[in-house]
Amino acid sequence: TSVWYRRSVSPFVLVASVAVFLTATANLTFFDKISQTYPIADNLGFVLTIAVVLFGAMLLITTLLSSYRYVLKPVLILLLIMGAVTSYFTDTYGTVYDTTMLQNALQTDQAETKDLLNAAFIMRIIGLGVLPSLLVAFVKVDYPTWGKGLMRRLGLIVASLALILLPVVAFSSHYASFF
Repeated sequence: TSVWYRRSVSPFVLVASVAVFLTATANLTFFDKISQTYPIADNLGFVLTIAVVLFGAMLLITTLLSSYRYVLKPVLILLLIMGAVTSYFTDTYGTVYDTTMLQNALQTDQAETKDLLNAAFIMRIIGLGVLPSLLVAFVKVDYPTWGKGLMRRLGLIVASLALILLPVVAFSSHYASFF
């Protein structure tokens, strides 16, 4: 019998798994704000479609960024670490990330950095960044042939776009407030 950690996975299962993980763990504050604005009791269908749309977007991004064998694991690991870091600051301080915020983060000096590092931050990074990254790093990936891989990537891209567009069309009056 094969042991779970010796089993191989397709790159598409790995990408989809990371997309599910990021959707669930890197967006807690987002889902909290959504449920405050749209109470789940009255808007269950819409709130569920938000999770589906977000997963579709994560799947699309991870598929596009990690489409090639040699960048798959490094890109997924980078996304996991970035997701853990940004979600910590969003969940703890209410920080919303945009390009200006990322530039400011890169310009943070040592004194500011020391103030931000604490046990909760380290635990979050280990639990939601490092440990999942180790799983990604050590899992054996069974890559398909070039042609099959291309067709599967295209299939994932089409599925991602469907996961994004179909709920938006179905709940267009709700989604209009986002645009």
